[in-house]
Amino acid sequence: MKRVLITGAGGFIGRSLSRYFLQKGYKVYGADLFEEGMQGLKKEGSFIPIIVKRDSFDMLDTDELKGTDLVYHLGWAGKLGGPDLNDFDMQISNVIMTEKLLRKVIEIKAGKFVFCGSISHYKMVKGMEQEVNSDIYGLSKMYAAKLSMTVLEKEGISSDTVLLANTFGVGDYSDKAVNTLLKRFHSEDHISLIDGDTPNDWVYIDDTVRGLAAAGEYGKAYKEYYIGHRTIPTFRENIETMKKVMDSHAHLQFGTYEDNVIADYGKVDLEALYRDTGFECRHDLADALRRTAEWLKENDRL
Repeated sequence: MKRVLITGAGGFIGRSLSRYFLQKGYKVYGADLFEEGMQGLKKEGSFIPIIVKRDSFDMLDTDELKGTDLVYHLGWAGKLGGPDLNDFDMQISNVIMTEKLLRKVIEIKAGKFVFCGSISHYKMVKGMEQEVNSDIYGLSKMYAAKLSMTVLEKEGISSDTVLLANTFGVGDYSDKAVNTLLKRFHSEDHISLIDGDTPNDWVYIDDTVRGLAAAGEYGKAYKEYYIGHRTIPTFRENIETMKKVMDSHAHLQFGTYEDNVIADYGKVDLEALYRDTGFECRHDLADALRRTAEWLKENDRL
């Protein structure tokens, strides 16, 4: 039986990725700070929850995990918005935790390590003469990704970095952008927004999970893969699709909020994962938004 270790298995993406591999017959070791998010996974196959500490991966059983086929590092403290993005101490602690996990990966001689990064690696402040990352979160993720591939290449362990877009969908209880916007369309007549021409990729959870699996199982070693659409839509296009899905008559006020941050998709090879594995997003945005809105409503979150 193949085995996979997933850090952050109690989170939205981690749970979904764990289910994917359980359905494929893998033995899944899920590592997280809390057991609550992993409880349902115990009923879905050969799932082993491991509670780790904020400053240590010592709870990982080296002997039991020896030769694990795949390791996905999704675990990363802090929210993807608000003050956590520039909390220096928090983000540095995340880098240190990555370094500690790498030592375990080397110790167990894993088959492949996948660092789960973000398009935030390439989110820049607009109008700066020199390129400056928009937040410490993105910069820390980028450093941890490069550290992982460099260290593991020297140890002869295959490694990839995947860049995740704005993942949304059924099972996400957070107040990230898509959920928040769906709620606003449900209740507001006027919606103030950022510039509509900003490139902005939204990816349904099932596509993100398939992309993660494709990179881990079939991706070439020591590459960076973007998991998202091969053509990036604008924020306006996404919002107008959402408006139709919600059958809303709300007045859209693009450009009300000044946003000095932009994701530079030009720094990303949008075709790499498709070329190497055949992966591409399958879900129609309108259908994915409809499913998400229905789920939010059923769970009293809309």
